[in-house]
Amino acid sequence: RVFWAGDYTKDGSYSEYQYVDERIVGIAPKISDELAVSLPLTSLTAYEALFEKIGESNLKSSPSLLIINGAGGVGSIAIQMAKNAGMKVIATASRPETIDWVKELGADIIIDHHQSLVDQLSGFDIHSVDNVLYLASMAPTWQEVAELIAPNGNIVSVTGGQVDINYGQLKQKAVNYKWEWMFSKAKFKYNEISQHEILNLVSKQVEVGQIVPTTKKVLNGLTVENINASHNLIKSGQSIGKIVIMF
Repeated sequence: RVFWAGDYTKDGSYSEYQYVDERIVGIAPKISDELAVSLPLTSLTAYEALFEKIGESNLKSSPSLLIINGAGGVGSIAIQMAKNAGMKVIATASRPETIDWVKELGADIIIDHHQSLVDQLSGFDIHSVDNVLYLASMAPTWQEVAELIAPNGNIVSVTGGQVDINYGQLKQKAVNYKWEWMFSKAKFKYNEISQHEILNLVSKQVEVGQIVPTTKKVLNGLTVENINASHNLIKSGQSIGKIVIMF
């Protein structure tokens, strides 16, 4: 019994069967299907962003992490992985239910991404952060993140670049900026076996309770209506954790 995130170059995510390279497949944890399927894409993204892009040594020596959009699918896993690595996690959330969710997952500090990040963190006597994980549009908060990021800090983004982002602001601080896209390995055929290894690790961590699955809504039936409903919920910006379609 296996789980995987898929290959961007192949169709099939809305089908009953998929053809998949075993190098990007892991042994599924011994939990229900509806919980297990929420894990591969988000856990691979979070793991690669934290441990490959920022790097384990940097996480230990520069342990503060700001996650923009902590309540989403990737953020929900990244909070847990970062806490397990001993980091101080600051997560953004703006609604009572998302605030409760990220708090339950272990975030140390919760701030609202619709308000000034600088002012809110100043209230906690925090004036810089070592690492930033961008899991939402960068434009609304970029100026403040550029101000908050520490010299030689790390910014990792999973969102597409916007034309109004001035990356030159990072130069004098010698900030490390990297993209994370977990489909890159399968698309360009490099280090694919690492995703097999990551998924097996995540599976073990789930079984011993180190990582909690993040399924928050389940739609029953592989139908056009349920596919549209799931996409519309994500587009609304009101989703928490992961949405699962069972069939």
